[in-house]
Amino acid sequence: MSILQELKIISFDDSIKKNLINNYFNFSDRSSRADYIWWMLFSVIINLVGSQLDLQLSIIISIIMIPPGTGISIRRLHDSNKSGWNLLWSLTIIGIVPLYYWLIFKAGDEEDNVYGSNPLDL
Repeated sequence: MSILQELKIISFDDSIKKNLINNYFNFSDRSSRADYIWWMLFSVIINLVGSQLDLQLSIIISIIMIPPGTGISIRRLHDSNKSGWNLLWSLTIIGIVPLYYWLIFKAGDEEDNVYGSNPLDL
């Protein structure tokens, strides 16, 4: 399934509600590419607005966004049948390239994997 088809299945507000309210500390299961992309867009918008209002507010928003951002990144890796520990590759410069590939461009497994069922199955 293409990323555009996924973005049509999952709306922006559904993704934010799901990740900010229901999955705030969820580091298991799976998340789709669309979920991840919508969440990253939301994070960028919130951080830009916060930084325009007040530096301290921006810092507080960034701290609040760490657990759900980490959670959705781990769940997105799980969708590609990768361990969440692969997120540590972001600590190296070279490791960011495969990490971004897995998070943004690689389609998730169509079938169930060890981390759960396909998040796009409705």
